Amino acid sequence: QTSREVGIVPRRWGGSGLLGAVVRYDSLDNVENQGLRVVEVFPNSPAAEAGLVKYKDFLLGTQEVMFRNMDELVEVVNYSATA
Repeated sequence: QTSREVGIVPRRWGGSGLLGAVVRYDSLDNVENQGLRVVEVFPNSPAAEAGLVKYKDFLLGTQEVMFRNMDELVEVVNYSATA
C-alpha cells in the first residue's frame, strides 16, 4: 500500500455536497485499519480536481484531525466551507 497527500478545498461546485465525492467507511488493509473509501468522484468537482480515484483512495484526515468516523469528516468539511 502506498499513500499520497492531496489537498481538497470544500466549495460549492454546481453539484451536490461540497467535495463532489461519495465515501463509505471501509477496511483499509485489515479489520483494524479503517478509513473513508472514495466510492464515487463527480466530474468538475473539488474531489476530481484533487485527483481522487474511486475505489482506490481513502480520506484519512487532515493535518490536524484523523477521521475516526463520518461525522468527523462532515464537521471538517462544513467548517472549511464556512471559514
